[in-house]
Amino acid sequence: MLTWKQPRPEDKALFDSFLSSTVRDSYETSFATLYLWRKYTQLEYAIDQDLLILYHHKQGFGSYYHPPYGYKKADLPEITHKLQAERPTDFLYGEVDEHFAFELKEMMGDSIELIADRDDFEYVYLVEDLINLSGRRYHGQKNHCNTFVKLYQPTSTAILTPQVHADCYHLLQRWKEAKGLEDSELIAERCAIDEAMVLQEQLQLESIAVYAEGRVVGFAIGEKLTEEMAVIHFEKADPACRGAYAYLNQHFLATNFQQQRFVNRQEDVGDAGLRKVKTDYHPIKMVKKYYIRKVN
Repeated sequence: MLTWKQPRPEDKALFDSFLSSTVRDSYETSFATLYLWRKYTQLEYAIDQDLLILYHHKQGFGSYYHPPYGYKKADLPEITHKLQAERPTDFLYGEVDEHFAFELKEMMGDSIELIADRDDFEYVYLVEDLINLSGRRYHGQKNHCNTFVKLYQPTSTAILTPQVHADCYHLLQRWKEAKGLEDSELIAERCAIDEAMVLQEQLQLESIAVYAEGRVVGFAIGEKLTEEMAVIHFEKADPACRGAYAYLNQHFLATNFQQQRFVNRQEDVGDAGLRKVKTDYHPIKMVKKYYIRKVN
């Protein structure tokens, strides 16, 4: 029997020792992602010899495992059967990338089904492109940035003091009210953002708050996932401030992630407007995501 635990901030080094051995294009391989969303996904973990096992259960959706980090391809069928005997799940695995999905399919054949989730595909960009915004294809975004600077003469700072934290939280409240939405995922996101601000040092996160007219009109939190890949975890801006999102996107990368080559800006969750915005920034690739289930 495996011993299941809930993750703590001090588990970051343990998780990273496993996560760093895998392909790390997806933001799902970030300890910060796993930890900050742990309540929403009901995350529990176990160590089985040389494997890190992650179990998730989303209310109204179902349960699944992440890839067993540290696995050997030849052992995947045995590992999968063992996990299902230990703790059966609705999906064998979930939120897995194409590399793992295809390896498992090769080993288990027609006994499993791969279910691509387009709404969960992650957008990856060249950092240089999003900082420079050069050429005709970024003409609109560059105009938005220039307009924002001209209208508001913004300043920025890291989110390192209680006052800046509070100012960002006030923006988050304004953003929520403007959207007129309230569901379990948005509630979980607010909790995750609050924890991310408090635990920046422990989780090794980067942050920025953009001020204009005496108040925060945008903030972002991200991390250097690898030497080449940055991840943007959270990004919120005042929808009433023209160009705020475009400026925040460009300025955060220019301030914190110039040394990274790529940036993962996560998925569009099936939102048509968000999908258009993310597509208009011209991703260089998509990290395809899958759920995997056993075929009866």
